[in-house]
Order: sequence, then C-alpha cells, then structure tokens
Amino acid sequence: MDATNYLNHYYLVILLSFLLIFLPANKKYSVDVWRKPQIKLDKVPAWTIYIIIFQLSCVYFFAGLAKLNFDWIFNAMPMSIWLPERSNYPILGYFFNSNQPPFYSVILVHFTI
Repeated sequence: MDATNYLNHYYLVILLSFLLIFLPANKKYSVDVWRKPQIKLDKVPAWTIYIIIFQLSCVYFFAGLAKLNFDWIFNAMPMSIWLPERSNYPILGYFFNSNQPPFYSVILVHFTI
C-alpha cells in the first residue's frame, strides 16, 4: 500500500494542530495549570467547541463527497483490496476472502451517514 493514500489523515492532524494554536487548550489539564493553578478554567468558551466541530464537519463532508464515485460505490474499492489481505485472521479470515464483505461495508457506511 502506497503511503500517499494516508496523506489526508496527516493533513487533518496538521489542521487540528494549527487550530490548537488559537484555542485555550491549556486551561484544564496541563503543566501550565499544575504550575499556576490560578489560570485553571472549568468551562471552555463555546466558540472553541464550535470551531473544532466545524473543522471536523468540513473534513467528513468532503471525504464523503470524494467517495461518491464509481470505484467506491460499485467496485467497493479500496475495501476489496484491503480485506483479502487480512484473510489469515483466525475467525473472520474466511469471510474476508470472499467477494461480498467489501460491498457489505460500502452499504453499511452509506446507510450510517
């Protein structure tokens, strides 16, 4: 499996790390609070939660749009590549080696959204 397939996950980590620069993430459990207890907050501002929800919503929305193509829906790619590689698993290996599980996973993912 090529490493470029997972660059989108690293991009998400970079985006969330960049957001944490501007958020008061050090106000509850951190070394800063341990050293200076007067900066401790029991509640966070609502905008900090909303900005993280917005960022994750954008990522999941565009990831869903990217999966609306012929290969993902009708050929069950990349699940039809990944599951047969795991055919040596003790209980589910036989199930992963057949042709149906990738399509079941695609159907389950589309109905849970």
